[in-house]
Amino acid sequence: MIPVLENPASNVQRFVVGSYTEPYGPFRAIGDGISLVSLHPTGKLETLAQLALPNPAYLRPLSADRIAVAIETDDDRASIALVRVGSGALELEERVATPGRIPCHIDLHPAGSWLAGACYGTGEVFALPLTEGRLQPDRMITTRHTGSSVHPVRQTGPHPHAARFSPDGDWLIVPDLGADTVSAYPFDEARGLDFSHARLWQAPAGSGPRLPLFSGNGQYIVLVEEIASRLVSLRWNDGELSECHRISSLIDPFPGENTAAGLRWHPSGRLVGVSNRGADAISLFAFDPETGRLTPWRQIPSGGTKPRDFEFSSCGAWLITTNQNGDCLAVYALEEDGVRDTGERLTVRSPSCIRQMSGGEG
Repeated sequence: MIPVLENPASNVQRFVVGSYTEPYGPFRAIGDGISLVSLHPTGKLETLAQLALPNPAYLRPLSADRIAVAIETDDDRASIALVRVGSGALELEERVATPGRIPCHIDLHPAGSWLAGACYGTGEVFALPLTEGRLQPDRMITTRHTGSSVHPVRQTGPHPHAARFSPDGDWLIVPDLGADTVSAYPFDEARGLDFSHARLWQAPAGSGPRLPLFSGNGQYIVLVEEIASRLVSLRWNDGELSECHRISSLIDPFPGENTAAGLRWHPSGRLVGVSNRGADAISLFAFDPETGRLTPWRQIPSGGTKPRDFEFSSCGAWLITTNQNGDCLAVYALEEDGVRDTGERLTVRSPSCIRQMSGGEG
């Protein structure tokens, strides 16, 4: 049984959606940039505003009216942008170039003083100070990953895919899809990252670590292995990681090729979901915060093709999927005994990422 945290009919909730505007690899991209979308108490979606930016692939709310954006291009336009989110408008505030190409998942330090990210295309990991609401590129701290693994196409070099601060802000976690590693870098708010004392967890060869999220109690990390289509539960102990449980990201059998992608916690902290591109499905797993064990609960169609991301509403009653090749968002209702497709669809071309405007975890 999945708890609804508040009356889902009590308010209108706002979400920001990034979409790919141009391809740099073998995927379709015909999007419009960033969209501001409202979710009505009935489950209906409505587009409120749009902002044209190239490939705003990953978004991170900073506050109730501001987001950071990873501009995921394979050229010198690769950057981090800050965008103001009004009641019915989106406004670009500033952009700062990243140290490498194809920046992916970005995160905000718990104190709000640093942004961190990883450049999938060229291997850099970086931390960027955020002082009085402004980015400080002259104080950026950077390192570059090395390494490779067994996949003949996806793992010929390093591909760090995300940066995630620990809940206490003392560590930065970076999974590397190309090298099959997860690095933990010490972090000090005054000095930034310490790249010389990294701790390393080695994933199985060919697994492709993509995206980690900490559990609500801070004792575990749930990690998506993209290439292998698996979820892994890892115990966290002040920089040290140890495996607890490993499970397929697909609950129902699927004979074709699949890659796992988006990862989200339900606000109850007792349910975690992962999107699957190929099977075009969202798999939902019950999570035991005492043991870190993941138990299959439901698998649902994503409502389109190539679901790169999805989001639970903060009230716990709704799940919205982003279907990159289906050019749509789809709305599902979470109920005590399962998940119901509401039939609600909103056209957003090539959507890549969705976040609720509440400043929550990225």
